Amino acid sequence: MCSQEEETKSWKKLINIAVSGAAGMISNHLLFKLAAGEVFGPDQPIALKLLGSERSFQALEGVAMELEDSLFPLLREVSIGIDPYDVFQDVEWALLIGAKP
Repeated sequence: MCSQEEETKSWKKLINIAVSGAAGMISNHLLFKLAAGEVFGPDQPIALKLLGSERSFQALEGVAMELEDSLFPLLREVSIGIDPYDVFQDVEWALLIGAKP
């Protein structure tokens, strides 16, 4: 049985992922799959940067709280915003999801 320290050493470099339309239903399902390691692998830590609109900001806060409360071990950070320049800065992956409300 490996210790927590050995397990942590085997993890890869953090990936910063931006997701647009993050308060929507499609993104909501995807975010939990990302956080659970189903997209980038079971040993890949991630940071999620969620983009919403002024209209969806309260829902976006709720999504961020749900993700943080779920205590996914691979999810190291969740940040939210409505300015695409801020949200997409320094990301390795950008998932552009959206539809007309």
